[in-house]
Amino acid sequence: MLRASGLQDDDFKKPLVGVANTWIEIVRATITSAELAQHVKEGIRAAGELLWSSTLSPSDGITMARKACDLTS
Repeated sequence: MLRASGLQDDDFKKPLVGVANTWIEIVRATITSAELAQHVKEGIRAAGELLWSSTLSPSDGITMARKACDLTS
């Protein structure tokens, strides 16, 4: 799936740096988390590192290769 998201061979030679963000719209105490995460991600990109910043989501039956997983799409 990483190649399908646009990564090239050279990208796999770089460290993969993940950013987890706990920001959520309904909790006011986390409102600065989104802005802080943006600054962190900019620094990672500026250093030439490979950034992975995403949230969990269901995948469809094509990527899971299982007929029963068609229900998630």
